[in-house]
Amino acid sequence: MKDNLLKKIVKLYYRDNSIHYILLGPMTGIKFRINKVTQLTPLYSGNEPWHQRRFKELLKKNSVVIDVGANWGLHTLYTSKLVGKIGKVIAIEPFPLAFKELKWHIAKNACQNVIALNLAIGETDEEIKLLSKNGSGEGILADCAKEINGLVNEHLVKQQKLDTVVRELKLDRVDLIKVDVEGAEHNVLKGAEQVVDKFHPVFIIDPHNPNNDLFIGKWFTAKGYRLERVNKNLPPILKTDKGWPDKEGIWGSVLAIPQNLVS
Repeated sequence: MKDNLLKKIVKLYYRDNSIHYILLGPMTGIKFRINKVTQLTPLYSGNEPWHQRRFKELLKKNSVVIDVGANWGLHTLYTSKLVGKIGKVIAIEPFPLAFKELKWHIAKNACQNVIALNLAIGETDEEIKLLSKNGSGEGILADCAKEINGLVNEHLVKQQKLDTVVRELKLDRVDLIKVDVEGAEHNVLKGAEQVVDKFHPVFIIDPHNPNNDLFIGKWFTAKGYRLERVNKNLPPILKTDKGWPDKEGIWGSVLAIPQNLVS
């Protein structure tokens, strides 16, 4: 009864399209808008605190970050704050509702060091099909959808390789790439060969299925990267050729560190 009453009170104050400031956590003071895309996670700086801790450890005031699968901008806004005026964040989001919210949050928080791109990132430069639910800002690459349960809307969107994006933006450094793309992580990496070979960025990557776990292990090992959990409280990655449910294999959020940063 108390839980239901509390939820009603919260929903009454944090109603759809109402605007608030984050009150707790590392993103305190950042402005956000409540709706189906953002939901209530901004109230406490989001639901991925270990990502934020890693960002704080890894980024400097002149760092260049690429946020692949930026959604409404939770990590974009925080990394924008960390890299400062001489740093840069490239926020990339393909879905229309999420991109609309991303642009709104960037503007309302005066993130002048952020470039927002309405793109999908993959292994080719072409138009592709994405699927999403009604009223949702999240979706999935059509080729990665094993079943279409609840995924009813189709979107034709422009896709580019990360290599193409970096070349067109004329970036002279890339320090960190965050990837959260609902099962298409392998496609992102296949289109980022030149970026990785030239800049050796750190990756924070969230694989979404066992096949991606194994691909990520093989791909990063071949590139000379060391793999860790983003969450330091979880068992270490000791087997890069194994995925879930092996406790020492690759699963969950993964931090990939290039050889030049390995201590």
